[in-house]
Amino acid sequence: MKIIKLEYKQGDEMLFALKKAKKDGYSHFIPTDLNIDIYPDQMDAITQKDTKESVIIDYTVNQYYQNDCRYFGNTSLTFDEWMNNINHYPNMLFSIQQSIKQLKSESCETAFDLAIAILLFHKVKVDGHVVFDFKESCRTSASFYTTLQDQTFSELTHFNLNKLAYLHHHKKPFKTNHCALPENPRFIDKMLWNTRFKAPHFITSSVLDRSNEKHQKSSNIYEPTSANLNGAVVFLGFDYGFRGNSRYLFNYFAKHHSQYPVYFITSEATGPHFIQPDDPEAERLIENASVVVVESYIPDHLKLNGTIIQLWHGTPIKKLFLDSKEPFQNKDIYNYRARKYNKWIQQNYLICDSMRAADLFESAYPMQY
Repeated sequence: MKIIKLEYKQGDEMLFALKKAKKDGYSHFIPTDLNIDIYPDQMDAITQKDTKESVIIDYTVNQYYQNDCRYFGNTSLTFDEWMNNINHYPNMLFSIQQSIKQLKSESCETAFDLAIAILLFHKVKVDGHVVFDFKESCRTSASFYTTLQDQTFSELTHFNLNKLAYLHHHKKPFKTNHCALPENPRFIDKMLWNTRFKAPHFITSSVLDRSNEKHQKSSNIYEPTSANLNGAVVFLGFDYGFRGNSRYLFNYFAKHHSQYPVYFITSEATGPHFIQPDDPEAERLIENASVVVVESYIPDHLKLNGTIIQLWHGTPIKKLFLDSKEPFQNKDIYNYRARKYNKWIQQNYLICDSMRAADLFESAYPMQY
């Protein structure tokens, strides 16, 4: 896959730019006017794949993972599946071939219009790497929906197109009696259905804001504070066990750096440096520790504020997180990706045992430099 960045233009100018890019050997493009940052390690993982189709990739909003979709266990995607998300952005690597074909038949005033058209009329692949970071909201154009009114879609697609048009403050393109609710409708879906897409926007905006706030709280999104750090160094083993990398580093640290208060949270050892996981003071000690050393995922209920050092518990011999489809986790565990992703980005350091292992982590997990 060879990707070029292009400014999105309307009509023949865009077609000319795409045809030139295709002639120069590019297979996909990213519109430069979407105001996005790109995570380089994640992009490198994508470009190694070979496909001529457009690819839906994962994304953050202002550096936090804020989606609740469940389609990243899939290999392909429909428009209706894409719509089942708490937010909507044009998270697509655009196939130049599909874009040229689409722009010849439909008017697409914006890059978001083109993304929706490709989802509606073309086969689209899915890749779970988190490539984009969107900095501001995006909207489709009002004219785009006019071009769809003569097309034949399912009643569910009618509903979702009406919903997207409403969210973007446009007139709904289809009559409500030609629509059907999703099988598991969201609260906002029921509200739009019951009001025939005529609910005042100030009411639905308030509902969506509350929904987003609730989702963020359950997605491990928080800002650490150093105000109450206690100077301690705390070690957390895999499942609170006293073994592995955390144990050996703890033993060395306690022996050679006794000037620091150091603790290991475990029920598998006793002594002045060991704290039981169910101790009433354990959570406060961990959250206010100046340094926390871990070797696996940090439990969801903990909100750490100090420096976090990740040792991990071995060199991966299987695909991890963003490198793996993980169909069960992505489809059946609510907020799986959001909770894990946002927890990981709170970490300050990842220590690997070799450069080869480091390469595996770069594409599997979000890295910040």
